[in-house]
Formats: sequence, C-alpha cells, structure tokens
Amino acid sequence: MRALHHAAVSALLLQSLLLAGPSLAGEAWQAEYEIRDRDGRHALTVVRDERRVEYREGDPAMHRQWRLREDGIERIEFFPASRAAVVASPGELRTLGEEPAWATLTGIVPASLREGLKPAGRLERFAQPGTRLAGHDAQGRKIVLEWLDGIGLPASGRIGEGHDRYQLTLRSLRRVDAGENFTATSGLRSYDRADLGDMALDPFAREYLARAGASRHAH
Repeated sequence: MRALHHAAVSALLLQSLLLAGPSLAGEAWQAEYEIRDRDGRHALTVVRDERRVEYREGDPAMHRQWRLREDGIERIEFFPASRAAVVASPGELRTLGEEPAWATLTGIVPASLREGLKPAGRLERFAQPGTRLAGHDAQGRKIVLEWLDGIGLPASGRIGEGHDRYQLTLRSLRRVDAGENFTATSGLRSYDRADLGDMALDPFAREYLARAGASRHAH
C-alpha cells in the first residue's frame, strides 16, 4: 500500500509540474530572431521562463540576464572574454535609472507600444495562435506587429520604412532545458555593480565604467 501511495503521489506531482508550464517543469522558451536595422543584420536569442530572461547577441557587452526578485529586477551582464560577470541589484538599477519593465523584457516589445496598436487579423506561427496588430508610434512611424498571444512574444515586427526601418523576425521557437540554456555565473569572477566605483586598480572595473560612461554620453 505504501508503494502504491508513493507512486500515486509521484504521478500527481509530475502532472502538476507539466500543467504548470515550462518554468516549473525545468523548461524555458528559446526564441531566435533576426534583426535588420540601419546598422545591418544581426541575431538575437531570447531565453525565458517565468522568473528569468536572457538576451544573447554577438557583442558580449549585450549578453545580459534579468531575474525577477521579491524586491525587483536583478541584472547580470556577462563578459566571456574577461571571464567576468557584473551583477546589479534591484536597488542599484533603480539608483542608476536603469530598472526595466518586466513585461517589456519578457515580450521584447514594450507593452505601451502594443496597447496603442489595433487588431488587423488572426494568424498562426510556429503552431502558436496570434494577432496581427497595426498602427503608428508617437513619431508617426508605421508599425506592423505579429504577436503570439499564448506565449507573449512577437513573431515579427516592423517599425518605419526605408533606411530607418527596424525589422524583427522570429526564425525558431522551441522549449529547452532551463538549466542548460540559461548562462550560469559559475567559473566567472562576479562583480557587484555598486562596488565598481571603488575598484580603481582593477582593470576590468575601469574598462566597464569607461564603457558605461561612453554609452550614457552617446544616448
């Protein structure tokens, strides 16, 4: 009887994990995009579960992961060439004015932008139902967005026309093992973003702060 009870409990636990979705079952969505803009063409990989989002691009400085904590959003920036990772706490991101909107991180497209578009038909991409949305942004540029309703990701999006056009196209979508596809900080030297200003003798800290300062001036 004890064995039967144990088997029944195990079956119920497995069923609840599967019904709960990819994050509790140890899985995540992995979406691979092609982006075309005035700088050319490049790839973006997004890995996402309920409490983590990771963006991977060609530039290691743009290889970032965000984690949803009880007190806000934590950001980890990975620098493979330097074998380093910079961790910014929710409080530090708020201090820097760099706290992102979780809905924008998980869906790539800002929720405020989507809400201003009007439905223009139904669609299906990668076996996922979606809605075609159309409209204009605050600058009057034309927007066409194909939105996968069930998983909250874009299948494609286009803003503007001609040389200034920004185009996002989903090339693959699949479920993956979360443990194997989110980048881990093990093996990397971990820096606290709030401490970098006090590490003037550390070459990596100096380089990071110089790059961050240049980026702020550029924007």
